Amino acid sequence: MANAKAANDHWHSAVFFAHFVQARTATWDDHVDVIIHFQELRHQFTIWLFNVLHGSRWQTCFIQRRLDHFDQFHVREKRLFATAQNRGVTGF
Repeated sequence: MANAKAANDHWHSAVFFAHFVQARTATWDDHVDVIIHFQELRHQFTIWLFNVLHGSRWQTCFIQRRLDHFDQFHVREKRLFATAQNRGVTGF
């Protein structure tokens, strides 16, 4: 068997150019790599679509922010005010 190398292991957009990368492989071996690459493209597309929908359309939406922080309220703090020159202790 000749040089059986997968087409660009991390960048699967090269699946259409797999026949250039695998020029010396056996004919019956090419279809296995193409099928595997199409399966990986399907999984990557699913993950990409979820990230797009979750990131840009749902997460930044007003409804999602309100649901996430439904039981959260603003916290207020008491501030320390400057005291008069003749007092040494600050009052609350």
